[in-house]
Amino acid sequence: MMHKLAALSARERRQIIDGFVDRVFAGVEDEDALVIAGFMREIPTTLPDEPTAVQVDAWVELAELVSDPDLEAVLRAVIEHGEPHNRIEFGLAIRPLVLEHAGRAVDSEIAPGSEAGA
Repeated sequence: MMHKLAALSARERRQIIDGFVDRVFAGVEDEDALVIAGFMREIPTTLPDEPTAVQVDAWVELAELVSDPDLEAVLRAVIEHGEPHNRIEFGLAIRPLVLEHAGRAVDSEIAPGSEAGA
C-alpha cells in the first residue's frame, strides 16, 4: 500500500482528499462548516520525487483516516449538530496557533505520541 500511495500522482492524492471532503460536507450550506471544508482542501498533495519513509507513512495514515466511514460519520454529526455560535471566530483564532505549534513539531520530527508531542 505504501508503494501504491507513493506512486499516486498529486492529482490522484488530491482526489482522495477532495472525495472525503465532498462526502462529509455534501449538501452542507453552513458557512462556518464550508470554511472548514476549504481548510481541509488545503492539505498538500505533492510529494517529492523520492519521498522519505516518514512522508509516505504520513500519506498512508492520512489515506486510512479519510477512508474510514466511522470518521466520516462522526464529522458529519459534528457538522449537522455542532454548536452554531462563535464557531468560525474560534476556528480562525486558533488555526494560526495550531499551524505554528504543529509546524515546529513537524520540523523537529517530534512524534505525535511522544511526551513532547503531547
